[in-house]
Amino acid sequence: MSRERRREQAVPPPGRPVGGPRGRRDEPPRRPPQRQRGGRPPRRARADREDRRTTRDERERFRQLLLVGAVGLVIVAAIAIAAFGYYQTQIAPKHKTVLQVGETRFSLSHFERRLRLELETNPALQQIASDLPDFVLSQLENEGVLLEAAPRLGIEVTEDDIDAEIGRRTGVSPGGDERLFASAYRQDVRDSGLHADEYRHMLRADLLEQGVQAKFRDEAPAREPQARARLILVETEEQAQEVIQRLEAGEDFAALAGELSLDPASKERGGEVDWLVQGTMLASIDDFLFSAEPGTLSGPLDVSGLYVVLELLERQERDLSDTQKDSVASREHREWLDETKATLQVVRSLEPEDEQDILSDALEDIGGPASVPGGSSGQ
Repeated sequence: MSRERRREQAVPPPGRPVGGPRGRRDEPPRRPPQRQRGGRPPRRARADREDRRTTRDERERFRQLLLVGAVGLVIVAAIAIAAFGYYQTQIAPKHKTVLQVGETRFSLSHFERRLRLELETNPALQQIASDLPDFVLSQLENEGVLLEAAPRLGIEVTEDDIDAEIGRRTGVSPGGDERLFASAYRQDVRDSGLHADEYRHMLRADLLEQGVQAKFRDEAPAREPQARARLILVETEEQAQEVIQRLEAGEDFAALAGELSLDPASKERGGEVDWLVQGTMLASIDDFLFSAEPGTLSGPLDVSGLYVVLELLERQERDLSDTQKDSVASREHREWLDETKATLQVVRSLEPEDEQDILSDALEDIGGPASVPGGSSGQ
């Protein structure tokens, strides 16, 4: 074979790689592009590095979020614990029931607001401050009986009746300017220191009481046993004993009454009082007047811390005056309250320390004595 022929066979035609169809044998191996000193890295390498950097940043942000969240949870937990403790020690005790009459309940905070209202309405109650908690509880107890049982007597009070009473108290009719009435109503509630529902319950009970009183007055009999007497009222039991000794020694009753008696209505009349209807006075006075013989002197009788000496003049059944019918209606009202309480569940649960704290705070706020004797709620 000629030399030219062999050379043609050794040289591949154009487009055909040396070393066969794929050029694997004769084609030199490819090397990854080298980064020249001072040049930029290849695009894929840069992307990988940026991805790794982004992942690290995201992990760092996640850790920071976890830390912030953990700190936030600790703060929230601390606030929740403090709030729960405040609720348990300051708020929850105020909601506990201190009086239950049937289904009607009165909370400690309601009792406190009513006690403050009584003191603000009648500052003279400061003089009997130690008895004030029992006085307020008794008021609430009677209101509870009225709310529970007055409807049994056919006595009802509507929301319109309550609005009319508010209008009477404020001087703004509920049938007039609605906004003016609403403003006067809100102001009256604020002045009372009560919550709106407590205020309306108080008015409802007051109207029910008026209805019960009116019912018993209408049902009062025409005639009742009555007694005529005269009295001398003094400060102490020792003074009352001295009065009895002087009367028994022959001194004139009328003269002694004019000299010693603390009752201004009767002392100018020699101690004589109007006809007294049976059952409308203190039990001790009533028992004496309707059991003793005319002309008999009583012993010293306690009358709210003072002492009275009575002489029974006469006793008979007489027609009732309008004023006496009011007294009879009050008597029947009291008896109905007592009888009805016996049919209801009445539970007092005012703790002595709560009573003491509430009374002391209320007296201090109105400028009264900061401390009072121990509790007297009759528990």
